[in-house]
Amino acid sequence: MPARTADRRPPPPPGGPSRLTRTADEEPSPRSPVPRPPTAGELLARETTSPRQVVPHGPLADLMQAGLLEAGAVLSFHQRRANRSGRAVVTPDGQLVVDGHATPYPSPSKAAEAVTGNVINGWTLWHVEDGRTLDVLRRELESRNSQ
Repeated sequence: MPARTADRRPPPPPGGPSRLTRTADEEPSPRSPVPRPPTAGELLARETTSPRQVVPHGPLADLMQAGLLEAGAVLSFHQRRANRSGRAVVTPDGQLVVDGHATPYPSPSKAAEAVTGNVINGWTLWHVEDGRTLDVLRRELESRNSQ
């Protein structure tokens, strides 16, 4: 009986078989466990303990470079009617790490949306510890720059 062509394997590439492929008769390797996402605190610790110089970028960069907002600053809000509040920490690169969320957010509005579930203006929602909103800080910076 002639050999069937479907049972034949193609010849190995020059230099031997590739390590990135396996043949049909090889058992797949056991799956490695999927790592858990880092917590907000772990993300912030990575950013603040990094030996490299971190330059802020994104919407908060100007406030940070002007000294009106610092890495590690705690932002918060409370909406009485909706009975909800939020807390976020500014990272050295200008993102916001929101409590209960592992991924940093690139803008105040995206961070606010993550907490409220609604599209919302984060510049007028988030407050720094002295009570000023990010929008007030942004207007202070604009008035400094216009003088």
